[in-house]
Amino acid sequence: MFDIQNSRHKQTTLQPTASADRTPLQLASMSIALVTGGTGFIAIYVVKLLLDRGISVRTTVRRLDDRTKCQPLWALQAEFPGKLEIFQADLLKDGSFNQAMQGCHVVYHVASPFLVPSQIKDGIKDCVEPALKGTRTVLESADRIQSVRRVVLTSSSTRRFTHSVKHIADRVSHSRSDVWR
Repeated sequence: MFDIQNSRHKQTTLQPTASADRTPLQLASMSIALVTGGTGFIAIYVVKLLLDRGISVRTTVRRLDDRTKCQPLWALQAEFPGKLEIFQADLLKDGSFNQAMQGCHVVYHVASPFLVPSQIKDGIKDCVEPALKGTRTVLESADRIQSVRRVVLTSSSTRRFTHSVKHIADRVSHSRSDVWR
């Protein structure tokens, strides 16, 4: 767990939290939590968990007009009236998360660009660089928004895409093969 330390308008620095500090759920219960990538497999569960615990949630989606992907979030809005707000944001666009983040104390950064293997031509360019840019975009917004006190970063991988990971590992100089298994 990391806290954002007085880095406003400077390079974002993250410091480990002391064990006596409040947990992200305790901190979120005091205000509103933001979950990025609300239509994603993991994020929708994070959103539901927070709502079940009585926490007001904001979440971001790539496209508000994508009815298929947004439907589960709309169902949660109906189940938890007034507790879930949905915002459109783009991981690759600076400042895109500012509006959704206003008033939030905790940001759960779950979003990441996702491509199926057939869409990946260059693992570094198509996967790694956009994921890094997206994380940087969210952290820079968190640095600008005074209410944000904690950012929780997540990541995931899946074994069925290991050939993509191997492709990325092959492209990274000095990579160790044991890291990519």
